[in-house]
Amino acid sequence: DLDDWPFHNLAGRFDARAEISGLTLDYSPGKWPRADGVTTVAQFVNNGLSAEASGNVLGAHASSAVAVIPDFKDAVLELDVTGEGTGPELLEVLHNSPLGQRYADELAGISIGGRGALKFRLDLPLKPEVPGKIHGEVDLTDSRLEAKKWNIDLAGATGKLKFDDGGFVGGPFAIRYRDKPARFTVAVGNGTTERSNALEAKLEGNLPMAAVFTDFEALKPWWPKFPGSSDWTVDVAIPRPESAEKATTLRLRSELRGTAIDLPAPLDKLEGDALPIDIALNLPVEGSPITIALGDVARLRGRLPSLNRAFAATLALGIAMPDAVPNDGIAVSG
Repeated sequence: DLDDWPFHNLAGRFDARAEISGLTLDYSPGKWPRADGVTTVAQFVNNGLSAEASGNVLGAHASSAVAVIPDFKDAVLELDVTGEGTGPELLEVLHNSPLGQRYADELAGISIGGRGALKFRLDLPLKPEVPGKIHGEVDLTDSRLEAKKWNIDLAGATGKLKFDDGGFVGGPFAIRYRDKPARFTVAVGNGTTERSNALEAKLEGNLPMAAVFTDFEALKPWWPKFPGSSDWTVDVAIPRPESAEKATTLRLRSELRGTAIDLPAPLDKLEGDALPIDIALNLPVEGSPITIALGDVARLRGRLPSLNRAFAATLALGIAMPDAVPNDGIAVSG
């Protein structure tokens, strides 16, 4: 008896099937990008729906989408999607999602080349006031990653970028940096290790000193005194907007094994010897404070040059970090 629909407790069965092509599906207006050119087969059973579909979202192709609404009374769309697209297409989908809107500042100026494979699961209540939940991943292959505002240009990126409602965690990506093989990881939002940071990025590779400090033009004359190549770890941390008192930081660390230092003692070393170095400064680098710890040999606290002020620092032999920076020049103690 259809008067008893929707049927419960096996009192009856309502079953309908629909085949649709050329459909535009705007399932969450203003929040998630719509799907165009959708071809689907939908099955309505009692008070629920299941559908298998394919289509396009902002140019990216969804080769398989399985949608289920178990019960229209408390309707939640359960959507599992598999697809692929170019880096720009996938990034455009991200920008037009709630994740892209939440992390618009962190994603601004980032570009992705190459191609990627995408899969995700979205649980979306059909009541507009109830937020959805998402988790998924993008598989990048031989892609170029660029972030102009941080002067990052990484070629040949291959690896996974995982995402959920809280943010993103990517890598380690196999990349090429300054024509050298390296590894790159990135985290945005809740994926960061320090909760006060909006973004954390890490670069690891065996690199010559000139490649590590390629943007420090004033140091170019010194590179012949540092022949060789060593394992380096480079960390960038960008604070959340609510942590306005914190600066964007850059930290560079190495054991310097594989790099010789052709400087007067006690700053000299052979290529095969280890001499740990730890450098910390802020971004942008103009006028930034800087500290350098060199094994148990020396410590430096300084101020990088800017348009109005020259470089100044205090260099102390030993393990005690200097407390003050002179107004100009280099002070030496110890």
